[in-house]
Amino acid sequence: MVMGVTDLFLAHLLSIAGLIGGTVEYCEIIQRRAASRRIDADRCAAEASGLRGLVRVFLVEE
Repeated sequence: MVMGVTDLFLAHLLSIAGLIGGTVEYCEIIQRRAASRRIDADRCAAEASGLRGLVRVFLVEE
């Protein structure tokens, strides 16, 4: 089968669209990971400050 100019053009457009779609999806994955890490970091900071508060309470009570 011989591809015509329009077939090649369409194939080229579809491959570019696939690359753009894959890139957008990858960017969304990276953003979700970053948001998840921020939430984890905030959670760890809250737990650490809570533990520091408990240590202070025990030190004051003694």
